[in-house]
Amino acid sequence: PRTDEQREAKINTICNVTQRFCTGTLQQYSSFNDCQQFLRTQIPYGSYDRADQGNVIYRFVHTYFVPLLPSIHCPHVSPTGGGGACTDKTIDFYYNQTNFLACAHQQ
Repeated sequence: PRTDEQREAKINTICNVTQRFCTGTLQQYSSFNDCQQFLRTQIPYGSYDRADQGNVIYRFVHTYFVPLLPSIHCPHVSPTGGGGACTDKTIDFYYNQTNFLACAHQQ
């Protein structure tokens, strides 16, 4: 983001969505403040070209999906990022996937 205000706006969006839709057994953070603290201090902010990795931007992207399918996407906005879905990858990871271009090949 260009400003701290933009960064905070994304963090607040994640925490608002999480607290609203991820409740009961889907609860990910004990409070709005707990969510903010985690996102501000425990993981990198990230960027959209790394939106599949363990960062704030990954979780921000998933806030669009949480209201649609909370049971699937609430874990993605959590501290763990949904387990294996949100992990840091090396650049060669993408090129060592056998199906990396499978969808492009079908077109």
